Amino acid sequence: MHSSSRPRFNVPSVRVSDGPNGVRGTKFFDGVRAACLPNGTGLAATWDQDLLYEAGVLIGQECLAKGAHCWLGPTVCIQRSPLGGRGFESLVEDLYAIGKLVAAYIRGAQSIGVISTIKHFATSDQEHERISVNAVMSERALFGTYSTAEPLNASLDLEMPGPTRLRGPLLELAISSRKVSRSTLDARARTVLEFVQRASKAQVLVTESTRDFPEDRKLNRKLASDSVVLLKNKSGFLPLDQEKFKSVALIGPNMKTAAFCGGGSASLQPYYSTSPYQGIVDQLPADVEILYETGATSFAYIPELQATDVCTPEGQPGLRMRFYRDPPSIKERRVVVEIVMQESSWQLMGFSNPELDRLFYADIEAE
Repeated sequence: MHSSSRPRFNVPSVRVSDGPNGVRGTKFFDGVRAACLPNGTGLAATWDQDLLYEAGVLIGQECLAKGAHCWLGPTVCIQRSPLGGRGFESLVEDLYAIGKLVAAYIRGAQSIGVISTIKHFATSDQEHERISVNAVMSERALFGTYSTAEPLNASLDLEMPGPTRLRGPLLELAISSRKVSRSTLDARARTVLEFVQRASKAQVLVTESTRDFPEDRKLNRKLASDSVVLLKNKSGFLPLDQEKFKSVALIGPNMKTAAFCGGGSASLQPYYSTSPYQGIVDQLPADVEILYETGATSFAYIPELQATDVCTPEGQPGLRMRFYRDPPSIKERRVVVEIVMQESSWQLMGFSNPELDRLFYADIEAE
């Protein structure tokens, strides 16, 4: 996502990027690989402001590599209900704690020169039917956020995401009816231009790239390990004594799935991933028997295929996806785009190709 440039006034475009646990870049589908940090709840479990500052520095460096002047994070929704579909993105339900931790996170990111965008404080408490759900709150709590005149007068400078719906022609009506003054409009525009001027100083790369460095992996591992909290170990069962057992049962729907991040704004393609199953097996002696069961499923979908399960017809781990202009009935149709997917679950959000019309065809093959 990016703002529109105005070359006549020498105003450049500013690129922004999700998300709260990494910098995805410009593409949802088949994006450039990025560092995937622990989610917000995991980071909060460290209760380490210095460590979160380091995490923010890593986020800032990833922004520069992905060509993003502005990071759309962190997420600070107040976790008042376990039903919140994006609760994992947020840190904690305590206002004092979230303030201290988020401040350190943001300071780290902005020390690199990028700008952070704190988000979702108001009315974003659940993901299911979030567009149609009836969120009941006081007028003061809502404070005119979802309208035209009121948020402008209350200093809400920018409507996101674009293209605009509550401004544009509606703003012209608000001005002509004197609900918004031209001086207020000038003030909002001035703040946006100040943001653009500040953001444009970030030394971002023109072309998205990766920066998978050993020191980044070391920091990310510490973030993940420090986020693990052992609540009780009364009988001293942990750590496991490998000399005392001959078999291990690994049970769970995500045991063989590297569920490294959530979906939507939190989704990205990591530099690398390891499933819990593979990570545990790699640490066990060769003579230990491994027993695996899926157990209860976590969702009512057909189980997805992973790159660890299948390979392309050429023998590469993953699934081969080919895009065509013509349907399968056309003989010798030409492949326009070929991509190797790491899993069978995907969305074509943001995908486009100048050689493909709005109606196109795709084949997926794996062995």
